[in-house]
Amino acid sequence: LGGLALSAGMNVDASIVVMENIFAHMEKIKHRLTPEETLHLVTESVKEVRGPVIGSTIASLVVFLPLALTKDLTNAVLGDLSMAVVFSHGLSAIVALFLVPTIRLHLLNRRGGLEQLSAPPIARQINWLETTYERLLNLYIHKHWPMIAAPIGLTLVLAGLLYFGLPRLEKEIIGLPDTDWIILGVNAQGMNNVKEMEGQIDEAENELLNKFGDKILYTFVQIQRKNDGMIMARLKDKSDMDVMWKTIEGNFANTPTIRFWVVPWNPAELPIPNPPSLEVSIKGGTPEDRAMVAKEINSGITEQDIFPNVWYEPGTFMPEGIVFTPYTELWPELQRAGATFNTYDLADLTRVATEGKSIGTLTQDNKSMGINMQFPDHYLKTLPDIKALPIRVGQKIIPLMALGNIERQAVAHDIVREDGQEVTKVFGKVKKGAEKEKSTRLEQAKEFLRTFTKTFKKDLELTSTPTIALEDAERDITAALNQLYWSVGTSILLIFFVLYLQFGSIIQALIILSAAPIGLVGVLLSLLTFKSTISLNSSLGVILLSGITVANSIMLADLTLKLVAEGHSPSEAALLAAKRRLRPILITSLTTVLGMIPVAIGMGEGGKILRPLGLAVSGGLWFSMTFTLFVVPGLEVLTLGRKQKLLVKKEQVYPSQFGFQEGGRGEVPK
Repeated sequence: LGGLALSAGMNVDASIVVMENIFAHMEKIKHRLTPEETLHLVTESVKEVRGPVIGSTIASLVVFLPLALTKDLTNAVLGDLSMAVVFSHGLSAIVALFLVPTIRLHLLNRRGGLEQLSAPPIARQINWLETTYERLLNLYIHKHWPMIAAPIGLTLVLAGLLYFGLPRLEKEIIGLPDTDWIILGVNAQGMNNVKEMEGQIDEAENELLNKFGDKILYTFVQIQRKNDGMIMARLKDKSDMDVMWKTIEGNFANTPTIRFWVVPWNPAELPIPNPPSLEVSIKGGTPEDRAMVAKEINSGITEQDIFPNVWYEPGTFMPEGIVFTPYTELWPELQRAGATFNTYDLADLTRVATEGKSIGTLTQDNKSMGINMQFPDHYLKTLPDIKALPIRVGQKIIPLMALGNIERQAVAHDIVREDGQEVTKVFGKVKKGAEKEKSTRLEQAKEFLRTFTKTFKKDLELTSTPTIALEDAERDITAALNQLYWSVGTSILLIFFVLYLQFGSIIQALIILSAAPIGLVGVLLSLLTFKSTISLNSSLGVILLSGITVANSIMLADLTLKLVAEGHSPSEAALLAAKRRLRPILITSLTTVLGMIPVAIGMGEGGKILRPLGLAVSGGLWFSMTFTLFVVPGLEVLTLGRKQKLLVKKEQVYPSQFGFQEGGRGEVPK
């Protein structure tokens, strides 16, 4: 659907060019045409623009070929969108070259071979625009320095935006849709059971409602296990999301045993990675040493206020648990006494006695309910109660402690492995709205780690030597964007190849392709102005724009070359071509931009996702169209003028080679 929304404006461009050229020929006819003359008028009109239409359509489609070679997240997000654009836009060119002129031919014949075209409602404004543009372009191409200064100036602006502006844009994989749900997650180490976690969640929920209850419609609590839970709050007004996100994150600070995390949530959103700002890997050594190093790094980063939100995985807190070690030497005697159980049965019994055990589901009235078997809450309260748990052996009842040792012990924490190697990680994240501080805080973290790694083994009196490495926390985003950057470069090369095949000249291909970097200037200015992001969608906008912008250049260059071949001077040809092609260029650009406006302003529930793409295409196309109307004719005048001068010089030295006759017009041969 996003692809169809994007291509809605593009798909009428080819039809506009064909229809506008047919109308231009019809305006010259003052008498009724025979069916044969009507057919000739329509077919000749189509022939004149056939090359630019096919060339611009192919240029718009080849830019998507590199996307077919992407993989993983990039292909998953953009694959279907790209296919929708390619197939719909490709078919639109066939419609423009065959169906549109056919219908126009039938309409003209039905009206007797003569049709009085009514003036458009904005005819006066269009005429003023054409006159003003012609006057400005005439001044531009008849002064040598502006034609050189404009491309150089735009190149410098682009370099400045890439160097200074691009790093200021926040990176993300894809924009999140608007939502009125926000989640406050709680990860609490040291909880022995779900009841304890429930108390921690209740405390966090009460604090949340006391401080922000006037903004919250209702809350929903979910506890996944004894250490993890979340509070889902539905806001009264989704426009409060950004403010609430920042404020809640600032009010719930992490502690050594409790970590809070805050994110917006939309049940329809894609599971896109949301990476931290900092990631430190600690590998090698003993688990205890890795845990101690992680704890010290966490404390140091927190104390120096480098990142406001710091945590580590797996947690270094080792909670106490009840450990049962059976007396295996008693098992033969127990079996002779009539015991029919094994160690698994004892573990199962203690689980039922303490945490409970799921034994299945019950379906009634088409509703399924889980069945949990557990001793009553008041039955086992203390460790002696568990030790005294009665076990039947034959005809006797004995306590559980007679079958094994039961004691409280520290339970080992979770184990995390990466590429088969155990690892402990320290993470850090900036608060919502402070993303611009990320690079500065990362540099501070690097400096801290450089100092820490010099003496940490001696300072902590470690028995082993873990290795500490700073990882790229945003590697998923980096990998996805690198694929897009490669796709942008490859798409521009493919456009250049198509232009070279069409015009047979490297210089002409480069002149036409100059519209692409001009459009990139507009993209960066738009993203910076509206505080958007560098994402998969905005990068796709650059790819899409590269194909769209050259369409205007193709129309200008194609007609300019034809007029020069007919004997016009380069400056005359550039002026005539620009004036003749101004109207279709304006209309096609306007329809494409208008088709992008709903996307650019983020209309609809999920509009925020495609907003960077709409901004990139809309801003880039307007900017590119405005400057292309001057830069491309100027470059054509410079290039063709220099070429004619060289030919004239050669003709003066070798006149017989060029077939000039004395007394002729002296034009450069075709």
